[in-house]
Amino acid sequence: MAKYSSEEKIQAALRYINGTESLYTIERSIGTDDKSILNWVRQYEYHGVNQVSENSGYSDGIYLVGPFRLYKKFDTGEQFEKFVNFFDDHDLEEITMKEVSDWVKKCFDKAMVTLPLPIYFRLTDEEDSLNLVIGEWENQMEIEL
Repeated sequence: MAKYSSEEKIQAALRYINGTESLYTIERSIGTDDKSILNWVRQYEYHGVNQVSENSGYSDGIYLVGPFRLYKKFDTGEQFEKFVNFFDDHDLEEITMKEVSDWVKKCFDKAMVTLPLPIYFRLTDEEDSLNLVIGEWENQMEIEL
């Protein structure tokens, strides 16, 4: 895996954030994968320019599916916009979130994890977290650690 300087990571993140290039174009031009670029984007958006470091390998989450892989499926921005509108018009985000969280809870229960601590599942950009131990959604700002 190639090493990238902080400046290279920031520039790649900004190219994506500003919408000047697709994720696919950026990953091909610098020789990395979409997960790395999206991680840099997330670091930049969350922490700002000072926290996108050369050795930033830590991730506070696991991506089950590369969120923007579908960009590769569309030839034009117009096609992608139609997809997003359809997704929004039919409340597919809420349906998808419910199905995924139900599946995670089912797997958690099947694994019979017994820890005296709450274990949370959270979807990126969502305020609430699913407490897998009790099966209830909680506002993550109200969770006491």
